[in-house]
Amino acid sequence: MAGIATLERLSRAEMDGELAATLDAVGEATVRGQLKYPPRLHGKLARAIACRAYAGPIFELTHLMAAAQCVFGDRGYESLFWDQGPATAERFRQDFERALTNPPGAADHIHSDGTAIHAAYADGAFTLTYARMPFLSAMLDFLVAALGYGAVDDALRDALGPRLSRATLARAANRITRSLYAYLKPRLPTAQAQRKCRSLMAFLLARTKKGTVRPEDLDDDDAFDFWQAESVKADGAGDWKTFRTVFRAFVHLREALRAAADHEALACPLPIDPERDAGGVDPGQVMAACAAFARRKDPLEVLGSAPAKAIKFLNRRETDGISLIMDSGDAALAMPLSLLRAEVFGAVQAGISQCLRRGDDGRAAVARSCDPDDESYCGRVEMLDETLAHMEKALHAAYHVLAKARHGDAIALLLGLNPNMDLRPLAPALAATARVRGNVVALGAQAVRDEFFAQAAIAPAHCPELGAFVARCARAHRRMARKGFTGFDAGDPEIVEGFAAGAGALLRIRDAVARYRARLDRLMPDAGDRDRRYRADRGLFFTQFRILYGGTP
Repeated sequence: MAGIATLERLSRAEMDGELAATLDAVGEATVRGQLKYPPRLHGKLARAIACRAYAGPIFELTHLMAAAQCVFGDRGYESLFWDQGPATAERFRQDFERALTNPPGAADHIHSDGTAIHAAYADGAFTLTYARMPFLSAMLDFLVAALGYGAVDDALRDALGPRLSRATLARAANRITRSLYAYLKPRLPTAQAQRKCRSLMAFLLARTKKGTVRPEDLDDDDAFDFWQAESVKADGAGDWKTFRTVFRAFVHLREALRAAADHEALACPLPIDPERDAGGVDPGQVMAACAAFARRKDPLEVLGSAPAKAIKFLNRRETDGISLIMDSGDAALAMPLSLLRAEVFGAVQAGISQCLRRGDDGRAAVARSCDPDDESYCGRVEMLDETLAHMEKALHAAYHVLAKARHGDAIALLLGLNPNMDLRPLAPALAATARVRGNVVALGAQAVRDEFFAQAAIAPAHCPELGAFVARCARAHRRMARKGFTGFDAGDPEIVEGFAAGAGALLRIRDAVARYRARLDRLMPDAGDRDRRYRADRGLFFTQFRILYGGTP
């Protein structure tokens, strides 16, 4: 059961905010001061929607709505679902049996046996238990909230008439189901994506033997073993042939599990109260965290969008070389070897696929891709070092540009590049400008920023660390021959803002890549370790490639 609960939490975490809020509204509905649906039933509804298991219930619901329309006459199904108290099986039984004691002629085809209603149509019969009706009532409330009353009512009205039948109600149910599918499409992962996620979760649950899976449980061995086992299955729950696909699935699963854990935490939040000793959360911290989250964007997207795209901070090769690191988030540090394998052997596997598309047979494609000159782990690390060196140079050059334009972001960039720089020699001049007493100077004030840039220009004489940094930035700018850096005009506000936006994004990228690079060093401290690991992995991957594409290990 714990494994099922993990899948349920995961499905809930995959919903977008609007869908989750719509489901929550159904669960929070009250009638005469009481919850209309017990939490367990609301959870059942959420699972049905999250797992896309709604076609059958909608079919049942159309029969129940049609029966209510016939039994309750002018009061219609609205009376059954919305004019009474909390949704319970006993309440539905009482309402139907009371109405059926003196039914109008339109309800002659419906009767109750105390546990269910039975409808007889010309093309067949249909039975629905009272125990099922509270869930169907919740489904109706969700459909009305998501699709609108008109969409649901119109579908039912078209089915009602002198020739009411299972077939006409089935068409009405299909119409509602299609509308719900369209509503859920942008708000919920596809059924195929969910099947793949469930096959991955089943593997991990069997492997951990703990009945639940946490983000930190996923590791490099899990990713490789899953690929090795699932990539050869022709009838699996998803296409797991490429290792890159498997790695990206692990990244996505970690994010989803983290979101599921966050959702559980939000279900039992701490009070927002500055009294920390009483277990509260400072509202100022909450607002700051929300503001920071709202401001965050994918830094690679920032570099590719205006105004930063006017400056070529990274070329195509450099961007391609670090994009998977950036896409992987904290999984890059949790599963560093898998990311390295996805980059190196993922490129080899892509080459095999290209050979197959050209018409080569599997064995020839694998043989042609078995090139000893392919990028190794050492080569990959060298590429990362080169990219990090370039980013460092570009950031220093960007400081030179921003400082020349006296842009406030130059100071943030300086502190990002040199968080421990000794700026104490500047304190007297900056404090005098700010007209403050004490040992803290706010660098955000315009007058203080202007004084800072003036002092930086003469820094070598009285602030050696800052002077050396300014000189290094000027040299870096002179050596940058890329678009935006050459012919820089400090009076062009668009270019200046491009440098400000791009430098902030590039600093985040550099920090993420540097953390991953340091993680590789902990995993494989020197070139010898990287070479030994590469040769061992090469044997494992090419054995699997031969099985996948050549038919023999």
